[in-house]
Order: sequence, then structure tokens, then C-alpha cells
Amino acid sequence: MSPIFATPSLSNSAFVCPTYDSSFQEDKRFTISSIEDVALKILQAKMPVEVLLNCQFNLSAFMKDQILLHKIASELQHLKTIDVASIRQTIENLPLYPELQSRIKNSALLETFYEIAFEALNESYQKANFALFFQERIFTLKNALIAIKNPEKLLPKNTKQKKEDIILHGKEFIKAALNLYLASHSYSDEESFRQNLYDLTVRLLDFVSKVAKMYLKEHKMEITNDLLNWRNPAGYNYQSHVSAPILEALLSMIGFTTELLHRKDLEPKVTLAIEHSIVCVKSPFGKSYVVDPCYRQFHEDISLFPLPTEPLLIMEKGDLDEYLDTVMMPLWKKSAQLILDDDLEAIEEAFTKDKILCLKPQIIAVCHTKPTDPESWVRNSLKKLWDEATYRRVLCNEVAEEIFRGIDAKFHATYDAIKNLEITLVNYPLESEITSDLDFMPLAKKNHPKSISLIARLNYSKKYEYIHLLDCDEGLKNVGVDVGVNAYFRSLCNIVNQEHQPKQVLYGCSGADIASVLLATDATEITMVDVTDITIDSMKEAWNDCLHNFKEVVSRLQESSFIPVFSNRMGGSSILSPDFTQFMPDLALRFFFVLIRGLRADNISIDEEDGAIKVSFDWSYNKLRFAEKRVVQFIKADITKPDEYPDRLKSILENGIDIFFMKGATITPRHYDKFIPDIDKSIKDHGFMMTTDKTMFMEDFAPNVDYPVIETEDSIQLQTLLEQDHHPLAPHPALEMYKGLRLRQCRITPADYTYWTKMVVRQKTKNRL
Repeated sequence: MSPIFATPSLSNSAFVCPTYDSSFQEDKRFTISSIEDVALKILQAKMPVEVLLNCQFNLSAFMKDQILLHKIASELQHLKTIDVASIRQTIENLPLYPELQSRIKNSALLETFYEIAFEALNESYQKANFALFFQERIFTLKNALIAIKNPEKLLPKNTKQKKEDIILHGKEFIKAALNLYLASHSYSDEESFRQNLYDLTVRLLDFVSKVAKMYLKEHKMEITNDLLNWRNPAGYNYQSHVSAPILEALLSMIGFTTELLHRKDLEPKVTLAIEHSIVCVKSPFGKSYVVDPCYRQFHEDISLFPLPTEPLLIMEKGDLDEYLDTVMMPLWKKSAQLILDDDLEAIEEAFTKDKILCLKPQIIAVCHTKPTDPESWVRNSLKKLWDEATYRRVLCNEVAEEIFRGIDAKFHATYDAIKNLEITLVNYPLESEITSDLDFMPLAKKNHPKSISLIARLNYSKKYEYIHLLDCDEGLKNVGVDVGVNAYFRSLCNIVNQEHQPKQVLYGCSGADIASVLLATDATEITMVDVTDITIDSMKEAWNDCLHNFKEVVSRLQESSFIPVFSNRMGGSSILSPDFTQFMPDLALRFFFVLIRGLRADNISIDEEDGAIKVSFDWSYNKLRFAEKRVVQFIKADITKPDEYPDRLKSILENGIDIFFMKGATITPRHYDKFIPDIDKSIKDHGFMMTTDKTMFMEDFAPNVDYPVIETEDSIQLQTLLEQDHHPLAPHPALEMYKGLRLRQCRITPADYTYWTKMVVRQKTKNRL
């Protein structure tokens, strides 16, 4: 099929490489004030960084020298008297002088350096051929000075180079660098930050691709020659997970302020991949940019037309909507129109390349995933790809550590191939540095912000060694509940019930989840509303089994996948049928398993009253306090249908509640407008609404109430521990389970911690009449 619509050229587009907005510069002058700016000025001098990466020498040493020279230049520019003696006196009185001494270690070479600095101060700035210096092994300050005093040491055997040339180039290297930094204080920024970032990153892509291929081959993963533009037919996105950390390490190494971002909740019927990694770069002028070297796979997902020719996507935050509306959506609409017009060639290509679900979503068989508005569905799914604000920051990255530090004992080939570069992982401190700080953290104050931030940077298995620094429920910790989730829910109690007063909580779509609501509220009365039918006999049977047949209970709950979900998310999955009916299997058994073995409740009794099952027990929120009596009642009802509430639930709402609690509620947030007004009326003045505001398909919905959102430093910090770390090359159940084109429609959007765990806490500030 010949294309009838050419993909818009991105070479002059405002989305790949737009003009820098000078309004962010107050005086339109560029002032060096940070390591990041140093790197930018090096790049503006056209240093061939891609040449650096192909040379077998210490890139870290080169950058450290450049930063040192920048600092020296910053001090020398203020000299009133310019002579060698003044330069010597100024430098030797600087705090950085010991560092300079340690680099050079020779008084005669130091004197030579002062003389060259004098020449640099008296000459105008000129751009230098840094590529020549690299080729001649003059890439560090020490090498440059040796070239001047002992040039034969840098002359390789059988060379045709002359000693005079080596001496001259040694001097030119130092002068060029000093001149570069001296001049940078007095000239305007001619090239936009974004253009500079774009040009540099494009030059790095060959190296990124080369190392990524090497790493994936070492791990025996499928790869292609055109790795960065590959669309993996199985749905994996290895190229993004590996290339993004490599690129981020390089950009941060040469001075950019970077973050590695990741998400694993893409819509797998629009994009073949369900996970993606990108790099975010912060500019000195207050803007941030998404850098994506693997963006073209998503053009391929939604289009039957040629891919863009630009090798890289760089997008400022405010450009996303326009990029979707002027580039991505026109491609999708024209491609979908061909399918709608029964273009047989287009239909064959869509099936062959597994694009038909995106281009013709009406054929999706599973009714609760079939979109009512295909265009909005596609656009919202594509927006996730580059919406920086909805990504998770990666604090501990195994790929980067394997490649640049060789930490994995099984795989060393990639590390061995590039270790001579000694590329520093600026954003990933060494484990020894982290644990050293943690070992000296005080035990008295749990959930210390510094403790949390350090623990978040550890490999997941290592985090368990520092549980003692987090405020966790001891019983739940001992049955394997994730320490971050445990501490996070306890931190919420500091918002809604800091004084641990008696509270009445209504838990919508509760299932069997007694643990999270108790940790988050320390409530004395909890009404659990769910559509699952339970009887007093089934409750008593489950209670007895947990007391006397514990091994069988564990085996049964493992088979139903409850225990893994409970351990990771402190919740449990219901079964949702195509007609939206649902129930939670083994609800009673799950409830008592957690109550008895996890929460370690005592004096349990079970009664029935007015159609509700009541469970009373004693439990202490804090082991230092006496256990208090708690009452949990189960009421069968659909929380989304207030007109059908049983009388007992209506009575509870009429009397008022302190807290409404709901999390991981399948598709219930879609129907907030049907029941939240009734819940709002029942919440007492200064009461709380605690919800996750996500459906199981990762759709965002917020209750329409004007309650302010309340957070504490603890709850914000602990969110960094909620996302489960996993190796990016590990098999993904959602992709392994459904292989083949026809079964792709069975994949659902993977739910991350924002669905299962992250609560939005809102406080009612006044009575509604």
C-alpha cells in the first residue's frame, strides 16, 4: 500500500527542537554558576563528545579537570593585576589549591600552569580543535603539562608527530579550556539550550545503541540492528529500559541535570509496549525536557504511514498536547479511516503488524475494555507516553549499575568493554555510601526523611535490612507485607487520626481489606461495604480454619494469588466478569488470615445483627498501648447505587461518619458522581475522604468535592518506597500470558501503586446544608 499521508517532518518542528524562549533570561546574559553550565560551554566549543566515548581513556578524569579549570577561571577573571606572581598567589590561596596540587604533583609543572594561565588572560577567546587533543592523548591537565615538559612521554612508537607539535598542543589545550571559561562570562547565549541538548544527544545515540546492544546480547535478549527504533512484537520494551539509563548516565556525567523516569501502566491495546523509560533534563532556565531515543516505536503502533526521520524526540512539558494534536492524532485518524473504508491492503497490514486493535477498537471482544470514545481513548493512551508529571522517578537502577559498575557477578562483558571510560553515575550513589549513612541514622525517630530517601535508593532486597528505621506494624511485617506499604499506611494515620481518637469509618468496595484501613485510620468502628455475599456460617468456618488448619489456608490463598498481592499491596483482587458483576473469592478466609496472623487480634467474636455480620476483636495500634475493642460490620451493597442501600447502611450514613475510605476499587471511580454526593453529606465536619482515584484500567477520576488535599512530609517521602522494583529484563506476566495477535485484546493496563496503594486524602472543612 502506498502511503497517502506523509508523516509531518519534525526537523523544523517546535516539538523536536524548538527555538529557546529567551524570556526566561532576565538579562539575556549567560552566567556560569554550576557544573551543568560548565558542560554546556564545553559542548558549545564543539568538543566531539562522541569521539571521547570511542576513546579508551578516563572520561571521568577529563570532566573533573574541566570543572577544576572552570573554577580557576572564575577566580582569575577578577584579578586587577595580571602577572604570573598574582596568578600564583591567587591560586595558592584558593580552597581548591590542594586538589590542583594532587593532580599535578610537580612544582615545575605548576609553575608552567601559572605561565599558561597568564597567557590565557591576555588573549581573546578562540574556539579550539579539541578532537586533536583527544587523538594525541592530551585530554587531562596533567597530560597537557607533561606534553610541554616531557613530550616524548606522549609520543607513541613509530609516530610521525614532532615534539614541537606535542609541546604546542599541550599548551593550547590548557589555554583553550581556560579561555573557554573566561569568555563564557562575557558573551550572550547564541544557541538555545534545547538545540544544544538535541545536537549533543543525537551525537551520543550511536554509543548508546552500541552499548545497549552489547548489554542485551549479553543477557541473551532478542535485538535488532536498528535497536532504538524497534517495535518488539511481544510487547516488551527492552530497548527503552536499557538505552534510557545509558543516555541519562552520559548526560548527567557531562553536566546536565537529569532524572531517569519510568512507567509501567501503558494501554496495551493502543501501544504494544506496556512499559516505557525516558530521560528528563532540567534546563538552567526553569524548564524541563523529555528526551526519548525510542519514540518512533509509538508512531509505528498507531500509523500505517512512514516513520518520522528524526532520530530523537525532545519535548518541553508544554508542547505535549500540541504534539499529540498536530502529529500523532492526525496519523491515527488517517490510518483508522483506511480501515473504516475497508482498504484491504491497509487491513492486512494492520493485522500483520498487530495494529488492528488500536485502529479499529470496535472489534475488542471484552466489553469492559471496549472504549466508548475511541479517539479520546487513543489520545489519552498516547499522552501517557511523554507526560513527565505522571512518570515515576527511578532512584535505584540495576541496568545502569550493571553496565557502569559491573555489580552483577553473572554478567561482566558490557562493563569490561567500557570500564576504562569510568563513567560516573552521578544520580546513583554507591550502595556502600548509602548504607554507611543509614547505619548511623538515629533509631529514636521513625520515618526520618533522610532515612526514607536513602532506603529508596537501595536495591529492593537490601531495603529489608533497614526496616528498623521505618514506622511499621510488627505483625504485618512478619507475614511479609512490603515495608514501604506498611510504613506508608501508618503515615496516613498521622493525617486523619494523629491523636488516636475513636473514629467511624465507611469502607467502600472493601473486599477483605482490614489491614490498610486499620493502619491508615486506627478506627474503632469500621463498616465494610462490598457486593460479595457472606454469611455468618462462612465467617465462623474461615475463623476456625485460620486457627486450626493454617497450612491448608496458606496453600489455598497462595493458589488464588491473594498472599502475593496482599504482601505487595495490602489488598486483594476481585473477579470482574464481562457484564461488570464481581465478587471476591474467599473473602472471609482472607479477612481472618490477615486479622489473626497479620494484625494479631485477640478476643475475636462473630455476630449477626440486622442483616450485617459483626466481628469484634481487641487490637493495639501501637505495641506500647493497651489493645482497644474494635467492631467491623460487613454490609452487602453496591456503593455506587445509593437508592438501593439497605436500611442499616442508610442509618449509618444518616448518623454521620468520620472517614470515607476506598482503594483499588476496580471500575468504581467511574461512578463517583452517582454516590459521592451522598457520602459527602454523611462525612462530619473536619472529617476525611481517603481514595485512590484510579480504576483498574488506570483511568483517572477525582471525586467532585471541594475538600483540600492534605499531605505530610512522611506520606510524601514514603511514596518513593511504594513502587516495587523489578529488573527491566524480567518476564512480565501480562505479556507472557497473552501471546499472539488475537489474544492481545485480553491484556489489561497494568496497575501500579497509584491504583493499589497511593491514597489521596481530602479533608472536609465545613458542613454542607
